[in-house]
Amino acid sequence: GDKMDADQIRNYLAVIKTENKRMNAQMESVLQMSMMDKEELTLQRTQMSIEHVVVEAVEHFKLSVAQRNGWIDLVVSPGSYTYFGDPTQFKSALTNLIDNAIKYSSDVPMVSVKLSEEDHDFVIVVKDRGIGMNEETTSQVFDRFFRATKGNIHDVKGHGLGLSFVQEIVDKHGGLIDVQSKIGVGSTFIIKIEKNQ
Repeated sequence: GDKMDADQIRNYLAVIKTENKRMNAQMESVLQMSMMDKEELTLQRTQMSIEHVVVEAVEHFKLSVAQRNGWIDLVVSPGSYTYFGDPTQFKSALTNLIDNAIKYSSDVPMVSVKLSEEDHDFVIVVKDRGIGMNEETTSQVFDRFFRATKGNIHDVKGHGLGLSFVQEIVDKHGGLIDVQSKIGVGSTFIIKIEKNQ
């Protein structure tokens, strides 16, 4: 048969590598979810900066979004974002949320992230200009293994693990997460975490 040239082989290897990474990330999510089933998800709380974690989570996606000619921007209102929480789980939740916003974007992802303070809460808003969801989907979006399949979704890989996982982590931090969405306009996720007294 035809022999593959070096470039083709390199391309295949690159694809395998990427898919492998993705599978590993998903396996990790599955493991984390099964740990939650056993109520084993204990937070390793430490003094942390919510601002630092949010910045890191956004930075994580800058390159991949730019490669698709999109953008992700972050606005942090002046304030003190010191908090006693689990920075690893917190970042994991945010990464899942932003990843979700990018996945459900159109060809060109446009995502904005805002961090601010309200009276007793830290507020994180992740807004996409994606395909949006109807009310039925919005009400199920935090269910485990749920995944919206309606609408014009390009190359959506993954499953609904992400958002139930996000909710669990927010929950463990004593916070709330809410979603507002409109078909064809996009979705806005709002996390509120009570400041440490």
